Amino acid sequence: MKRIRVERIVGLLRKNAVVSLLGNGTGAFLGLITLALLARWLPKEEFGRWTVFLTTYTLFETVRMGLLLNALIRYTAGMVSEEEFRRWVGATWQVGIVFTALTSLLLIGLVFGFPVLGRQISDPETVLWFVAVAIITLPANMSTWFLHARSRFLPLQVIRIAVPLVFLLLFSWDWFNGSFTYNGLFRNYFIANGSVSVLVLLAGWSRWEEIRFGLKEHRRQLIAFGKYSIGTLLIANLLRSADIFLLSAFLGPAAVAFYAIPQRFIQLLDTPVRSIVVTDIPRLAELHQRHQLSLFVEHFQRSAGRLWMLLLPVSLAGFVLAEPLVTLLGGTQYRDGALILRLFMIQGALIPLERYSGIGLDAVGQPQANLAKVLIMLVVTISGDLLALYLFQSVAAVAFISILTFCAGLFSGFWFMGRYVSVTLIGTIQSGWKDLSGRLNRITS
Repeated sequence: MKRIRVERIVGLLRKNAVVSLLGNGTGAFLGLITLALLARWLPKEEFGRWTVFLTTYTLFETVRMGLLLNALIRYTAGMVSEEEFRRWVGATWQVGIVFTALTSLLLIGLVFGFPVLGRQISDPETVLWFVAVAIITLPANMSTWFLHARSRFLPLQVIRIAVPLVFLLLFSWDWFNGSFTYNGLFRNYFIANGSVSVLVLLAGWSRWEEIRFGLKEHRRQLIAFGKYSIGTLLIANLLRSADIFLLSAFLGPAAVAFYAIPQRFIQLLDTPVRSIVVTDIPRLAELHQRHQLSLFVEHFQRSAGRLWMLLLPVSLAGFVLAEPLVTLLGGTQYRDGALILRLFMIQGALIPLERYSGIGLDAVGQPQANLAKVLIMLVVTISGDLLALYLFQSVAAVAFISILTFCAGLFSGFWFMGRYVSVTLIGTIQSGWKDLSGRLNRITS
């Protein structure tokens, strides 16, 4: 009996969703420690500026990933031929290098060629660090995309954990040696990402030598699909970062720091959602490509509904325990952020269903519909934030707008999905409840 239980546990731990959840959960935990330490070791102004830098860089990474990853998965889902997959790998490398080079040259040209305009973007030193990190992270990013396309989630999670772990160790070392500075964070961030890129090159996960196999046809298809995905992911990231940019512009870096502490909890809540959702994209895309629409609907509604049911109690707990959670992470100086966290927890209850509606649209080959969904959300969040900041000049008012934003995304996403497959919001909730209650009955009986 014990042997059977051990085998079940081992089998569970080998599942892609569990591997992804453990990896992303570990990465989120490391990020949480990093945030807690930097919130205590940096003045509010510098902590706010560092948050703006990371938000901007994440925006760039989102654009690069949106251009390539979803298209790569879409065209290689279920692909058996390794020779054909090498062509897609080569094309991905080629487009990725060109995009990174053009973006880097554009930023450097703006900052150094037009100093007046450049000062509105950032200071030259920060831009140079930005470009350096963008280049050094390319091998590691490529590795995660290729591993994702092949559903090899264990090495993928190793890469994702390594970067925040090395970064945490480096700046903590500086602190204990008395050499910790704000500018030193950029150096440590570059070293952390660079060391992981060296690791993936040595391990062969980046498949950089296959760059020569890329063909014009594959590059064209990547860009054709990616032009929709890039917009979708860019806007989706702007939904998370627009608050940061607008708060920085209207109320300053200190307001960003005050907002970033409770925001990290919503990002932590989003971690299991992203971990599970990304493992479902290849399966949903494969079912749709094989025209197994009834199985697609059944799998989608069961998975999305079950995840929503599982995370609902977590959102409720975060709402109730908001004040001690905010104090634990940022210290007593951020205690007033409890109201913001409670608003975020209401938003958090909507995340699983909204996320699944997005990946469902990509899986059925409708990235333009997903783009329209997130565009609706962006309009709601930017117009709402501007109105809230103009009328109330309040960080909490900005957090409240996020609830309206996710409501708009949730309902529009399922409306778009219903045009292509017979997925409904009510059906998803019912399927989730049926699946979860059935599992609980089997466990208790």
